[in-house]
Amino acid sequence: MALTIKNYELPDGSILEEAYVRVQTVQTTNADYEYLEPIPASEDLITKWLTRIESQATVYVYADKPARDNRVSPLFWFQIPIHYNLSEWTNVFEQAYSKLRELYPTAEDC
Repeated sequence: MALTIKNYELPDGSILEEAYVRVQTVQTTNADYEYLEPIPASEDLITKWLTRIESQATVYVYADKPARDNRVSPLFWFQIPIHYNLSEWTNVFEQAYSKLRELYPTAEDC
């Protein structure tokens, strides 16, 4: 699974005519956040915890599909936060590609 993005601009200003973009990894964390909440009818505070699932995808950008097929190193990589919906029937990688399609609406499936 991968996407092709026409005229992808790298951070240095170089343009890739048919960039090959692939989700390399997805990291999912069960993160705990601590916060203080006032105790009713008191000036004291109580420590509470909020747990969230957070996911982020690491995306590799290759010059084109032949570069990827021949194991040339990626020219660039970046990370995107994704909302991993556990109730969806799609897996976390499919959800990461869905987020990439939102960011690059002209991208095409390879």
